Amino acid sequence: MAKTAPAASMTTTGVRMPTKLRTRLQKLAEATDRSRNYLIVEAIESFLDVNDWQIKAIKDSLDDDDDMVEHKDVEAWLSTWGDDDEEAPRWK
Repeated sequence: MAKTAPAASMTTTGVRMPTKLRTRLQKLAEATDRSRNYLIVEAIESFLDVNDWQIKAIKDSLDDDDDMVEHKDVEAWLSTWGDDDEEAPRWK
């Protein structure tokens, strides 16, 4: 949900969008009795929250070398799939 910020901490920016998207935005604003600005801020906050989380999760995972599996090891394992002697993964 969009956080209400004091007017002094707000800034203005312009956004170019396809006409169809603006029409959808207007319809949603009318249906929810919210301003287009409110919905745009809400959407941007949600987008940034998801991407911030994803980037952090990726960085955290890359920092944890214990859980890393070499690409060549995965390829070797996958190459046994479908064979009578299919191997189990050699890692946790």
